Formats: sequence, C-alpha cells, structure tokens
Amino acid sequence: MTLKNSTHDQPEMLILKVFLAVLAYIVTTVNLFGNPLQPIFLATDWSDRLGIPYWRVIALLGVAASALVFARSLRKIITDAVKPAVFVILTVLLPTVIVGLWADGIRHRAVVAFGADEVEERSFFASIREAPAEFQYFLHTAALKDCVPYAWSYRTLSFYRLQPNVGANVLPEPWKKRCGIALDLHSSSDANREWHVHFPTQAVPPTAKPIRLSNYDVPALRKTSSSRSSASSTASRRISARPGSP
Repeated sequence: MTLKNSTHDQPEMLILKVFLAVLAYIVTTVNLFGNPLQPIFLATDWSDRLGIPYWRVIALLGVAASALVFARSLRKIITDAVKPAVFVILTVLLPTVIVGLWADGIRHRAVVAFGADEVEERSFFASIREAPAEFQYFLHTAALKDCVPYAWSYRTLSFYRLQPNVGANVLPEPWKKRCGIALDLHSSSDANREWHVHFPTQAVPPTAKPIRLSNYDVPALRKTSSSRSSASSTASRRISARPGSP
C-alpha cells in the first residue's frame, strides 16, 4: 500500500519540483538581471564583453558549489521538493555575486589610478541590468579629466574617451555646464546643416553660455530659406515677363 501511494505521488512531485525550479529562476533573474533572458545572453553571445580573466572558470566553480544542496548531509535541512529550486537560485546567484564583486574591485582600483577630476561610479550589478542595449544611454562609470569625458569598458578593463555626440547625451548635467559641453549648430555648407558637439580644451568661464539645442528652430530656418528662394524665383519671372524683354 505504501509502495503504491509512493509510485502514485511521483509525477505530482516531479511537476512540483519543476514548477518551483522555474519559478525560482524567473524570480532570481528578474531581480538580478532585469529579465530571465539576460543572463543567458551574457553567458553566451555577449560573453566576450567581459574582459576579466578566468571569469568563466569562477562561474563554473560557483555552479559546482551549488550542487552541494543535493548532498545527503543536507537532507534534513532542505526537503526534496525544494532542492532543485535552491540549486537554481544558487547557480544564478553565486557566480554573479563572485564575478560582480571582483569586477567592481577592478573597476574601482582603475578609477583611483586614473585620477579623474569627477567620477560617477555604477556597480557591476547595475551594468548587467542595463547593458548592452541598442540605444545605450548607460555608462558603467563616467569620468571627467581636464574637461575631457571618459567611460569605463568592461571589455578592455580601461577607460576610453567618449565620442562628442555620445558625451552630450549621457554625461551628468553639472559636468556639461562646467565644461561647456553642449549641442551647437554647425553649418557644413550653405544648403546642409547638422548638429555637432564641441568639447573645449579648457573649462569655459562661468560667464560663457553654452549653446543649447532649444535656441534654434530648425524648421523655421528651413522655412525662411525656402521663402527667400520662392520670392527670388517669383521676382525673376516678373522681370522676364516685361514687354520687350527677350
């Protein structure tokens, strides 16, 4: 009778274990990475974006350590129904925490050695939620040195100089005001106009006002240019229509 009930309960127990394991994975990854697919991509397609040496070995050791939940000595502490769920949580949590703390340590030491005038640091655990993205407005760490902006790269484990068109969008507002980093209206020709950003080599005096995008009405400029062209064309037709003209 006991054997029959035990056999009958096996499918239900299996379903419960799978359900709890899946639920544990979703809850853990959403809290750590923002969505359940993020850690999968970080460990596969995007794995080359983390330049920390031997981080994959460390992650595998964390997974191996997570398997200890199935040890016989823990039977009285962890029931069979929740063991797969605990294993999943530890498999995600241990490698992420160990690698994350190591990455934060490397980044912070590099920040100190860089000697920037201003620094805005962000944790590795914030980075894995935000990056990579198609339109990236998130910097792992931003630094300002002699009014030149830099950003931290986990791929190269070093700072790189920000491109002007990027810096104007992602740098803190006080930095942009201090160094006069703003969008300017630049004319490459009489017909074509484009927006560009200027990084001065020295800090702009407090009296200087950076040029703002809102100061210019591009549609209005185009409309004015079009009106002048139309008026010129009309005047030309009137002159050619005079009596006696060829």
